[in-house]
Amino acid sequence: MTATREALDHAARQKAREVLADAGITDGPVSPFKVAATVGFPLPIDDVTMPPPAFGALYKEGNSFRILVSNTCPNDGFRRFTICHELGHLFLDGHLDELFEAGDRHFSDSGQFRGQRKPWFEIQADTFAAELLVPTAFADAVLRATGPGLAAIRAIETKFETSLSCAAVRYAELAGDSVAVILSQNGTVEWACTSGQMREHWWGKRGLKGDNAPRGSATAYLARSSRAVAASEERSTEGWLNDWFEGAPVVSVEEEALGLGSYGRVLTVLHCGNIPTPDQERIREDREKRGPSSWVEAMRPYQLDRYEDLVDD
Repeated sequence: MTATREALDHAARQKAREVLADAGITDGPVSPFKVAATVGFPLPIDDVTMPPPAFGALYKEGNSFRILVSNTCPNDGFRRFTICHELGHLFLDGHLDELFEAGDRHFSDSGQFRGQRKPWFEIQADTFAAELLVPTAFADAVLRATGPGLAAIRAIETKFETSLSCAAVRYAELAGDSVAVILSQNGTVEWACTSGQMREHWWGKRGLKGDNAPRGSATAYLARSSRAVAASEERSTEGWLNDWFEGAPVVSVEEEALGLGSYGRVLTVLHCGNIPTPDQERIREDREKRGPSSWVEAMRPYQLDRYEDLVDD
């Protein structure tokens, strides 16, 4: 597969929107079973026991297919995402050839909060499932009606009956501000997703896997107490963006951290009201390399310029 990640994501989202239109679905929550009825042939969906980390499977039976879902899915939202992931394999071009090249069954790990690399067709099926369950056109209205951070994530979770992880990913993907959602265990980052505004910067594209939550952060506080995580406690504070993303500018960031109960992880949401554009960052770096151009600038080394005032000399 030579297509870029951006092209695969675009194709997956476009296909999900076409499937929603064909199913006549115009608002959430989206029923995976109504979507399954549009594939053109009977598609049994059964709950079974399967070994982790697989949560779903697609079986080929002659010219027909069967979806299997693990009865160990953590919640109904996770189960719905798993079904949509398997539907993605049926709807998306090239998947069936990859899945059944050497057999009649394929097991999928449909957990979105995963640090390891996945094959292109698993990533694309995740993208399809996310757009199918939380359509961009429907979710925008929800985000406009709520504030940023955990409030928006919980609103998506409730409106679209998704898992918290799926809601968090979609929030980061759709947020217009500088946003990051992070999953960690014992203070060590396992996975992160950043908004488009953050991904404009080189430091916003780097993976955080293996990094430690900054000392003094709400995430680090919860990580020190397994009891707090198990009790799904929530904590918030203000910090600095560059403490989380090496190379980022020194701007304040609002942090919300939530313990995920028996899952044993912490979900963190970072929100910045304003960060410099890549051009503004370049101008500042150029100025720092040249040094102060006058005694006035030399006398104020600790005064930060307002980013909106930075213009190319």
